Amino acid sequence: MVKPGLRPGVALLMALASLATARSLPACTTALLAHGEDVVLVKSYDYYMGQGLVMVNPRGLRKSSMAFGSEPVASWVARYGSVTFNQYGRELPASGMNEAGLVVEVMWLDETRYPSPDGRPVLPDLQWIQYQLDRWATVAEVVAHADEVRVTSRTARIHFLACDRTAACAAVEYVEGKLVVHSGAELPVRTLTNDTYEASCAFLHRHEGFGGSLPVPSSNESLDRFVRASHLAARAADEDRGAPGLVDDAFALLDSVSMGPYSVWNLVYEPRTGRIHYRTAAHPRVKRIDLARIDFSCRAGARLVDMDAERWGDVTTSMHPWDPEANLRLVRQSFARSRVPIPPAAESAVASFPDRFRCAEPSP
Repeated sequence: MVKPGLRPGVALLMALASLATARSLPACTTALLAHGEDVVLVKSYDYYMGQGLVMVNPRGLRKSSMAFGSEPVASWVARYGSVTFNQYGRELPASGMNEAGLVVEVMWLDETRYPSPDGRPVLPDLQWIQYQLDRWATVAEVVAHADEVRVTSRTARIHFLACDRTAACAAVEYVEGKLVVHSGAELPVRTLTNDTYEASCAFLHRHEGFGGSLPVPSSNESLDRFVRASHLAARAADEDRGAPGLVDDAFALLDSVSMGPYSVWNLVYEPRTGRIHYRTAAHPRVKRIDLARIDFSCRAGARLVDMDAERWGDVTTSMHPWDPEANLRLVRQSFARSRVPIPPAAESAVASFPDRFRCAEPSP
């Protein structure tokens, strides 16, 4: 039973705050590769734990954001279905792509400082990802509406890279309490690691191929990974290796920025074709999901599959019907990895939060 007054938003902040302070900071890499009409986005999710669920999120659900005291909540109807990779339960993805081809990724950024309360509806940082996937088809829409809601978190300091099927991308950051967006001409390379985009580009321009004379670095430091991933993406744009083309290049890039056993998930998105390829440290054989074969209707409901299930190849039809107990087990497993005790009420509050959502006609 959830304790009275312990809202899921507060419970989530308690949990993520303790997780973030109890362990070393994560290091992740995201980059977009494009060659002709082919577009691929890659993500190395580098963290100390690798459990997770692949979730199918239907369109047409009426949703709200997690409540934080008396602050206003956001309400919306999901316009698009999506497939997400979740470690803290449903509605709190670390990564995902919707049926329109919009991909949203997250990476740690220690410089992040979120805006102060100002009357706007508030979303926890991970639910912001699901909100974008539910609402928008293009990066232009993400950018146009980015300032309509306020993102919050106590200590989980992150920034985002959103890309769409046209290869348009935007880096979304919160620096000194202000929203900072780089897109279009202000986004010369479509890469993000664990420094601000501005600092990363300044470092990049000191290297060969990007205006400088330094060689491409080989270390796993954030700025070095930014340069190396940008270099490999640029090379993939110039070289035609034939089928499967960019997917092979994508996994080669992921190998190049690997953090060894901490690279727990490797994700490769094809936003134009609606395919996702992934592998995990626990089960490195590549699995594939085809969004075109998924029924995202509200009546079909949410579905899931364990990321570490011992399968390979096309796992689209391996999705199981929505299982609240599996969601609760995931939340408990992730929260249990914290060195700071988290009350059971927090686990159940976060895991049961989506139970209130109901099907509704999509808003115009």
